[in-house]
Amino acid sequence: MHGVDHTVERVVQVRDIREVPVKVTPKRADEWVEMLDRLTQRLDAGLLYSRDLPLLRPAMDRLVTAYNRRQDGIR
Repeated sequence: MHGVDHTVERVVQVRDIREVPVKVTPKRADEWVEMLDRLTQRLDAGLLYSRDLPLLRPAMDRLVTAYNRRQDGIR
């Protein structure tokens, strides 16, 4: 008997699972607290570049100003 070449076809499914960062905006106060606490921890741990700190200051100043303005309106 002579050798016979056979062509075999298979279907192979490939799943490519990747983590994709998704921006999520907190909706409730406790979610905002969690996000701000994470920023605080990252700052305390030195996980943000020193060169980026000046970028944070104006945003944090606006946050504190808005918070104080809102608090003053509640009293």
